[in-house]
Amino acid sequence: MKAIKAEIKKAIHNPRFYGGILISWALAGLVVAQAWRDPLSFYLGKITLSFSLLYPLALFGPVGGIWGGTENIAEERMEGTLSTTLLRPLSRWEWYWGKAGFTLFYNLLLVFTPLLGMALLEKIMWGGGFSFRLLGGGVMVALYISSFSALSYLFSSLFYRPWGGPLLALGIGAFSWIVERLGGGENVQIYLITHHLSSFNIFFLPRIDWHQALSSFLILGSYTGGGLLIGALIFMRQEER
Repeated sequence: MKAIKAEIKKAIHNPRFYGGILISWALAGLVVAQAWRDPLSFYLGKITLSFSLLYPLALFGPVGGIWGGTENIAEERMEGTLSTTLLRPLSRWEWYWGKAGFTLFYNLLLVFTPLLGMALLEKIMWGGGFSFRLLGGGVMVALYISSFSALSYLFSSLFYRPWGGPLLALGIGAFSWIVERLGGGENVQIYLITHHLSSFNIFFLPRIDWHQALSSFLILGSYTGGGLLIGALIFMRQEER
């Protein structure tokens, strides 16, 4: 926890921390503008502002999460701050998971600060509010974003160029999307990361499909947990130049 707190204190002095949050709030602003321009379609379709925000967050959130919340390992290597940091009484394992823990916290912040703002706006305007379904959808979007962050950490453990990890992580997302659009067996597509882009929709069906929700949660959790763990094991075996 000390490592995570240290990362948070360090991040709040970095403009990129606020840049990722601003991206999510800019998306919220676009949703509000759309509702203001055509309120009838929202009313007739019984669409809430918060629900309308989830898809843009899932679509653009990985960029904001990687840019704002992932000060990757390769960047610290290039700046020469990694070796200095590791001279402190902090193991490589603690240092790595401190950064990873901060990133997961940041992704929750990225998703839920605008969602709570939208829910509050709906409460004031129409008497709506925050619901369990919105909580479930938000967690799923945060986990989807975190899977890209984990891949970024994994690749950053391998490289000395700061943007190698993030670009490869987003590249895997693009490749996954292309493969899915080309078609193929459902047994293969379910393991593609972008197949779960709209997994938050499960929580807004008339009856929640818990089997599908658990499936998406486990697959995205495997990307997130597996990417971070493999990245940690690689990082532990390396020596700094």
